[in-house]
Order: sequence, then structure tokens, then C-alpha cells
Amino acid sequence: MWTIISASVAGTSHARLGTPCQDAHATLSLDGWALAAVADGLGSAPCSRDGAATAVDTAIAFLRTAIETATPAVLDLEAMLARVGEAFRAAREELVSLAEASGEPLAHYGTTLIVVALAAGGVAIGHLGDGAVVAAHADGSIETLSTPHSGEFLNEVLPLTAPTALAELRLTARAASFHRVALLSDGLQQLALRLPSGEPFVPFFAPLFAAVGPALDPASGSAQLAAFLDSERVCERTEDDKTLVVIGACAAVPPLAGNSP
Repeated sequence: MWTIISASVAGTSHARLGTPCQDAHATLSLDGWALAAVADGLGSAPCSRDGAATAVDTAIAFLRTAIETATPAVLDLEAMLARVGEAFRAAREELVSLAEASGEPLAHYGTTLIVVALAAGGVAIGHLGDGAVVAAHADGSIETLSTPHSGEFLNEVLPLTAPTALAELRLTARAASFHRVALLSDGLQQLALRLPSGEPFVPFFAPLFAAVGPALDPASGSAQLAAFLDSERVCERTEDDKTLVVIGACAAVPPLAGNSP
């Protein structure tokens, strides 16, 4: 029912310093649901790469189990939104266990986290930290469903490891038939959003959304997406790690206006 392409690419600043990509993502299509998670490990946290990878893997694994063991057999949007919230709790608990096993402070695994569960009738979103979720309707119009969120001070991001993380988690449910949904890490915010409003920059999303359909091979599409994120025209605009997940319904969708990014 869904075509999903995804990529995480190290930023040029990381390449200069010889540090690995601290972004991570995970996706899954199961029983009519498209599941996706994106995490951006905090640059100031020594183990944030492991924190980001653990967060996305745990969240998607939790939702997979929730779908497979659901009673009744099919989860509705409200029930899925509750499961998304629980997935954040599970991910944080896994980070706590990881920190205890390693002897590292929990803060060393600091990471943001975005989780999306998309079905034909709507989308459930959990969002902690920066990054964004953007969607396209059947008529080709696009909107930002979840905008970046910073802390009390400029450039401060609340990570999943913070004591108040679960209390400040943003949960959103929208009952609508979205044909395309994209998750992005903060390395793409300057290119993909009109800041500070958070409105989507249509010329960035139009070609991406138009390309993700039933005829696209996910492996080939993901490779092309990674090449785009690592291209000169993107890297000259951002030095940060970049993650992008694009989910497309396997049905025709009107073309979107806009130029290639």
C-alpha cells in the first residue's frame, strides 16, 4: 500500500572532523500502516549516534508489536496515537538501559525523535525536538503537520534523554487521506521550510513527492535520495547531517507545482 524511500547522510562538517553521521531513521510498512522514525543525535552528546539509532529502532519495533498484537485486530487512529506516545516511552527506557549498561551518563545519548504512523484514513505523529513532518493532499496542496520545536533558549533542543521529555512530547492526529508524507531532520530545515513560520517550501517537496509512487523501486529511490542529500547543491546550503524519509501511497496523485530543488 505504501512506497517508502529514506536516507541519512553525514554533513560536510562531520566529514571535515572525521565524525560519523549522528542522524538515524527506521521505516516499516505493515498491515496498511506506514511507520517511520527519524532521530538527530545531539552534537554535544558523545554517544548520540548510538542514542539516535536506538531510539528509532526501539520506536518502530514497539509499533510493530502493537499492530501485530492489536485487540481489536485493526488499530484506529486514536489508538495508534496512544501507541505512538508509548513508543517514545519505550525508546527512552531503552536509552536508560543502554546508559546503565555502558556506565555513561544518560545525557551522553541525547537525541531528538519524530515518529509517524500513516494509514489511508489519517496520520498519528509524535515529535520531540527539531525536524519536521510535511504532507501532501490529493489535490497537490502541501502543509507542515509538525514544526520544529526548540527549548527555552535559542538553538536549545529538548532531547529524549531530558527528565521532562515525555511531558513535553507533542502528539498530533489528523484524520485525512494524505498521499505523501515526509519526515526530515533539522539539517534540511533551511532548505525545506520557510522559517520561522515552518511553512513548507513547495519547490523542495514537489519533485520528491511526485517521484514517490507505485512504479518506484524503494531501494533505487533511496539510493537516489541519498545522492541528492549528498549533492553539492544541498551541501552548499547546509553542513549538518541530513535525514529524509518520504512515504507515498501506491495510487496516482496529481502533480505538484514547483521547480526541482
